[in-house]
Amino acid sequence: MSTAPQPRLTFEEYDQLEHRTGERYEYHDGEVFAMSGASGAHARITSNINFEISGRIRGSKCLTYSGELRVAIPPRGKYLHPDLTVTCGGLRPEVPGRQAYSNPKVIFEVLSASTEAYDRSAKFDLYSRIESLAEYVLISQDRYAIDRFSRTRHDENWQLSTYRGEDAVLQLESLAISIPLIDIYDAVEFEFADRPPTPFELA
Repeated sequence: MSTAPQPRLTFEEYDQLEHRTGERYEYHDGEVFAMSGASGAHARITSNINFEISGRIRGSKCLTYSGELRVAIPPRGKYLHPDLTVTCGGLRPEVPGRQAYSNPKVIFEVLSASTEAYDRSAKFDLYSRIESLAEYVLISQDRYAIDRFSRTRHDENWQLSTYRGEDAVLQLESLAISIPLIDIYDAVEFEFADRPPTPFELA
């Protein structure tokens, strides 16, 4: 997320800004933040995971949505664009007629050096407020590494599962599907593979 906020806007002005510019912004209580452009690896991973999940859940009540989908964070006033969202049972608008939806089941974010700390901390805190959210998945774009946070059934704690290496298989329990990492990273060129892994990736 960019660190330079735009002038404070109403939701309607924010909505018009996105439609006028064709760009995506995060909205935080009147402040809007331009989202940075995606690398080739980021775009390929997002396309792959969308394809793999869509095929596995076809015929169910669940659907995938690209980063164009706007997710509402309760209790209102914050709106984000996950890289990929899965919802089940249809989209539920936060407010009737408003293009901001409140019922994601699984959210995916593809990590980059500039967004990883935010995706793992402040953004995760925001997403965790959504009652319908069962799993939050963070995908590295420069090595075979995925972290999945799943909400425990009896409280608000989250359990971390890590998947490392091309032979690993991502388990999405809320959707009852599994996806080999080799398919998620199909044709991905690891642009920064020579950099040292972060402490998160070594976990």
